[in-house]
Amino acid sequence: GEDFGTFESRLHPEDRDRVQAAFRDHLRRRTPYDVEFRMRTKAGDYRWFLARGQAVWGPNGRATRMAGSIS
Repeated sequence: GEDFGTFESRLHPEDRDRVQAAFRDHLRRRTPYDVEFRMRTKAGDYRWFLARGQAVWGPNGRATRMAGSIS
């Protein structure tokens, strides 16, 4: 899988702040993560994607990974 740095570098610049804010809000409130954004494809163009998921919380109360889907 890709790490977040690679994912973030492929995000459309206009969507980056909104995606980061949605992720931070999810971690703070533990509400479902549900955000649409444009991401650069291997061909170099941008496509819209929808990411839905939630963090998997460890016994120490910290998020250990994200589980969900991007479509």
